[in-house]
Amino acid sequence: MLTVETPEDLAAHVGTPIGPSPWRAVDEEKVIAFARLCGDDHWIHTDPERAARETEFGGVIAQGFLTLSMTTSMLGEAFDVHRASRWLNYGIERLRFTGPVRAGDRVRLRGVLAAVEPARGGATRIEIDLSVEAEGTAKPVLVARSILLAYS
Repeated sequence: MLTVETPEDLAAHVGTPIGPSPWRAVDEEKVIAFARLCGDDHWIHTDPERAARETEFGGVIAQGFLTLSMTTSMLGEAFDVHRASRWLNYGIERLRFTGPVRAGDRVRLRGVLAAVEPARGGATRIEIDLSVEAEGTAKPVLVARSILLAYS
C-alpha cells in the first residue's frame, strides 16, 4: 500500500501503482437497495427472475454508478495519506463501464497515480487512473480518471 504523510508528498509517486484494494462483494441485496436509493428501478437491476430469463447475465447486474460509487471507499483501502484532514471528489474523466458486474461478483480497485499538483485554497489536486476488476474476468468492468482534492 502506498503510504505518505501529506497530500503534497504524493507528487514524488506519480506513475506509481495504487492497490489493489481488498475484494468487495456486490450482492443482490446491495444492487436492489441502490436501485431503490437512486430511483433506477429498471428490471435488469431489480427483478432476478426476469434478468435470469431475458439476459445472458444469469440474474441482476449492478448499476454502473453503484460500481463507481464504491471506488471512493476502495481508494481509501488502496493508499493512505496520514495527514490529510479532508478529501473532496472533484470529478471523473473518461469514465467507461466496460463490463457487467453480476450480483454475487467480487470487485476490487487498482489505480495509477497520474498527476499531483497544488490547487486553490491550499488543496492538492490528485488524479488517479482507476480500474475496477471483477474476480475471474479478463478485462476491467470500469475504467476512469478520478480527480480528488486533498487538504493537509
